Amino acid sequence: MRTASIFVIMLLGVIIASAQPKLLKRVDPIYPEDAKKEGIEGIVYVEAKIDANGNVASAKVIKSTAKALDQAALDAAKGFTFDPSSLNGGKEGHTMVTIPFKFKLTADKTRK
Repeated sequence: MRTASIFVIMLLGVIIASAQPKLLKRVDPIYPEDAKKEGIEGIVYVEAKIDANGNVASAKVIKSTAKALDQAALDAAKGFTFDPSSLNGGKEGHTMVTIPFKFKLTADKTRK
């Protein structure tokens, strides 16, 4: 009996242009089954717009090495929350963050 591939999804960090907002909740992406079966790995960079309450108001992929992983990264990014008091240096307006997600298979990479 063969077991499913073991995989790891690493959140590389939250990168932004100015002061870094405090992350309150992180959501790990779910590795797409088709991507696992095909042995697809890669990094997806998601740009997220954070509203005044610390929630992700919108998100878009700005760079991707594997399109099959894009939706999983977007879905995860939309679940992030940040400390509202740490946003935008205390000024009015939205804060933009870029979140890189690394998808890597760590065990049997053969197709099943």
